[in-house]
Amino acid sequence: MTSTSFADLTEESGLKAHLQYFILWPEKWQTYTPIHTWDIFDLDITNRDEIPTSSGIYSLILEPCVAGNTSCSYLFYIGRTNNLHRRFNEYLTKERHARPKISMFLARYNGHICFCYTLIPESRIKCMEIGITNAYLPPLNEIYEGEISSTMRAFP
Repeated sequence: MTSTSFADLTEESGLKAHLQYFILWPEKWQTYTPIHTWDIFDLDITNRDEIPTSSGIYSLILEPCVAGNTSCSYLFYIGRTNNLHRRFNEYLTKERHARPKISMFLARYNGHICFCYTLIPESRIKCMEIGITNAYLPPLNEIYEGEISSTMRAFP
C-alpha cells in the first residue's frame, strides 16, 4: 500500500486551487450594529432585470447547495457601488474586473455565486461598507481598517 502525503493529495486533486482562508471573529461581527434588508439573487443573466439602479452595498456569496442546504454559504467579498444594476452586469461579462482575485473566484465558482445587496444612500455608503467589511473580513477584499489590513495581508 502506497502512502499519499497531504501535499500529493492537494496537487493531484486540485485541492490547493480551492484552499481559502476565512477569519471567523465573533467580536468583530458584534461591532457592526445597523440592521439592513438584503436581497439575494443568483449571479445569472436571468436575474439582470431584478437588480435596481440604486446605490448600495453588495456581497458575493458562494452557495454550494450540497444536498439542498442553502443555509451553508461563504461570504467572499463586500463592495459598494452607486449603481447596483451596472455592477451586477459587470460581474456577468467576460472582461469582469481588473481585480484578478475576483475574476478567478467568478470563473472558478460560476453557477454557485449569489449577488446580495442592500440599498444605502450614497452619502452613507463608504462608511457602511467599511463597517461591514471590517465586521466580516471577507477574504477577497483587500482594504481593511487599521491593523486588520496588515494582518489580512499575512494570509495568502
